[in-house]
Amino acid sequence: MPKKDNPRANAGTKARRTRRKRRSARRRSLRDPQTHRRTTTEIELPEWLPPAVATHAQQISCQTASDELVLRRLASDPRMTQVWMELLKKKRLNHASTENFKYPPTSETNWSANARAIFRRAQRVERKLSPADKLWAKKLKAYAAMIGYAESLTWEKQLPIQERALVALFDRIFELARSESVPVSRPVADEKRSHMLEMAKLIRTDAAASSERFGPLIDAAIAYEGDADRKAPPEGEPLFVHRQRRGDERQTAFVLQLVEATTAIFGQPLYGIVSIVTNVAFDCRDWTDARVRKGTKRTNPLLAPGPTDP
Repeated sequence: MPKKDNPRANAGTKARRTRRKRRSARRRSLRDPQTHRRTTTEIELPEWLPPAVATHAQQISCQTASDELVLRRLASDPRMTQVWMELLKKKRLNHASTENFKYPPTSETNWSANARAIFRRAQRVERKLSPADKLWAKKLKAYAAMIGYAESLTWEKQLPIQERALVALFDRIFELARSESVPVSRPVADEKRSHMLEMAKLIRTDAAASSERFGPLIDAAIAYEGDADRKAPPEGEPLFVHRQRRGDERQTAFVLQLVEATTAIFGQPLYGIVSIVTNVAFDCRDWTDARVRKGTKRTNPLLAPGPTDP
């Protein structure tokens, strides 16, 4: 005889299945955004990617699926071939290629974004002309030089300097592409900075009175001022703008900071390269070298730190 359906048993089975599905979906939703996976074996790299850059890309660790997607585009989008070809192009003399690169890199001590930010801060303090400010600016410059020198030691020294510069640029591009930075206008920056700078000034007073070239007080003051600059960039920083601009704020911030980075690493803003990289990073086609040039012409970051030993 065929078995009779048991409504109570069927209802219980359906309820258990529903609970299992909910638990499974909840586990997936909790796990995916927090996944920390190395991309060493997950990214297929094209042959045209410079070997030094390819090695570095394989060593980058992505915290989110979005990070991995950005890394894949930067490492394998065919539009990037033009970027690497241009940066590896040699100068020509009398219609013949020379051994000199068209875009030779600057000193490696210039490549640290942290060192450049501290050095620009020193230049702003130096303009105030008071003896205390002069002394503090001197300490900031020494600190910037120390950081620039320390970070320069992290690049693979067995590689030619041009290849090390390509790796430094790729590393900076990826960090900027996955950040959430946006431009900040003068009124907003002034409002945000007032309280933070007042607190930083108290720490700085004690640090400036110290005879130590480096020390805990100086570290604390520099860290506090750096936090103020990140939350509300002052004039002279790449993200400082006189007024908010139209368009995607994240893309604008990326362009402003990348122009500053290419200038520091290669001594030139490289508008054409910045436009290509921006289109790849954000998977769009809106940026041209003319638009990059126009969008950054009013931005005038102060000089990057020179190759000064700490």
